[in-house]
Amino acid sequence: MLLPPQSWNADVWTDVTRMRTLNAVQVQKGQQVHLCPLQFDIADRVITQCSMAGEVVWDPFMGIGTVPLRALKAGRRGAGCELSGGYFADAWAYCEAQEQESAAPGLFDFITAGALGEGSNGTAGAVVSVQARENSKESLLTH
Repeated sequence: MLLPPQSWNADVWTDVTRMRTLNAVQVQKGQQVHLCPLQFDIADRVITQCSMAGEVVWDPFMGIGTVPLRALKAGRRGAGCELSGGYFADAWAYCEAQEQESAAPGLFDFITAGALGEGSNGTAGAVVSVQARENSKESLLTH
């Protein structure tokens, strides 16, 4: 930390990283940056403290979609409205990409407790499980 915190009170958040915003992604894509971006650290903390998994998090001044995006990442449902059509389109794209990423199965989604072998690390069971899945795909394609 270059500068000491301005307050030692626990209610004052001095650990917010100012550069973690959607503006960094906007710049990388060559799109219009938001005038007043919301930091991820603030959005994450408020979402975690004020909502539970599965609940809707509403942002009436959505901007480029920081709150709905971070809500989706936290296992909530994100919603919001924005007057600027360009900002709304950007927010929609970020949320849609996050939903696709969340819906994509990961490596461990294919491994079930019953499919694991007797080995200590479970790798044999994982290979068998993936091979069985591939074989079932092939049989569906040939029939």
